Amino acid sequence: MRRGNRTDAQAALSDAAQQMERCRSSAGTFTGCSALGTYDSPEGFYEVEVVTSGGGVGFTATAKAKKAPQTGDSGCTSLTLDHVGKRTPTSGDCW
Repeated sequence: MRRGNRTDAQAALSDAAQQMERCRSSAGTFTGCSALGTYDSPEGFYEVEVVTSGGGVGFTATAKAKKAPQTGDSGCTSLTLDHVGKRTPTSGDCW
């Protein structure tokens, strides 16, 4: 069940990254993009936070488990995706 619910975080992070890239392609920066901020994932198992880095040249999107059963998903309670496509955690099968 937890593995299946991880798709909620994965989808939210992928969607945030796509929105951020579209914003950067039109504005030239990640600063001011509508995907920035904190909001719930589509299924509500995770809280997603998107922040810029490097003065708007990068971003990190983080999904943190906020309700059961995901809060007990050992090693996979927090997933991140950044502007270069780096996913964490890198070990295990969280992605």
